[in-house]
Amino acid sequence: MMNFVSIKHALAVADHHSFRRAANALGVRQSVVSRRVLALEDVLGVSLFERHHRGVVLTRAGAEFLAAMRRVFGDLESAALTARAAGRGELGRLSLGLRTSLAGGRLRDSLIVFLDRFPDVEVKVIERSREELIEGLQAETIDIAVVGQLIDQLLADNAMPLWDERIMVALPEAHALATRPWIAWSGLRGCRMLVQRRDAGIQLHEYLIRAIEAPDARPLIVEQDVPRDNILALVSAGLGVSLVGEAVTTVVYPGVVFRELREHGLSSTIPYFAYWNDRSDNPALRRFLSLLRERYPVRRSDPTNG
Repeated sequence: MMNFVSIKHALAVADHHSFRRAANALGVRQSVVSRRVLALEDVLGVSLFERHHRGVVLTRAGAEFLAAMRRVFGDLESAALTARAAGRGELGRLSLGLRTSLAGGRLRDSLIVFLDRFPDVEVKVIERSREELIEGLQAETIDIAVVGQLIDQLLADNAMPLWDERIMVALPEAHALATRPWIAWSGLRGCRMLVQRRDAGIQLHEYLIRAIEAPDARPLIVEQDVPRDNILALVSAGLGVSLVGEAVTTVVYPGVVFRELREHGLSSTIPYFAYWNDRSDNPALRRFLSLLRERYPVRRSDPTNG
């Protein structure tokens, strides 16, 4: 059988046109090079070199064989470099599940920095409900999820607190509350609230139910089986109001205004966390987690921090 050492020696002979000079370059005895090349020729059943007292010349078969071997060695080196880069998280894929907007905000900024540092990592973004994100993490079809609130206590050990995002009220331009600089929770009593069906009654809107304690004046929750953009289109049409994260407000939606939601003069916020499956050995995931830790140091007061 052929071995790579014999091929390497034959390539050196071809480069230096001499067994002696090839041996000097390889740091071995000339007899070692001669034996290995002869053994390789025996395996192939052809002569690779024409030997003369002034040196050696490649035969036609030798030229074709060694040219092919150079390509093989080049491919092997490239494969090794690729494997090392993938192992360092500089190549590969990262599947990011989310339940927030990428129109703006800190998650978008983090993605921009990550892709600038690791441009050869392919990022696949998946927007799902919180329950579907949990299933994806457990099935390892999603590497990491960024979601508001602690979505599942079972994943708390692999939860990283990130940032707090202000809660905003999306209103039709003609709505009576649109004239206010900000809106209190109590100001939403009796409003018609539009929510996405996949997350109906949870996340931002579960805050709403807890914050407004007058049962006879609770807002009317109306589920809509449409994406977030279409919820805002319905707001623009005057069908109701909705609660959104601050990241959404970086996009202009005709006919819609955003007002900060406050209580006792303070901003109302929702905490965001990153979740991942500790069984994952994806190096790109480790790189992304390192970036998040760098940009958002752990808040010591957070209950998920040990």
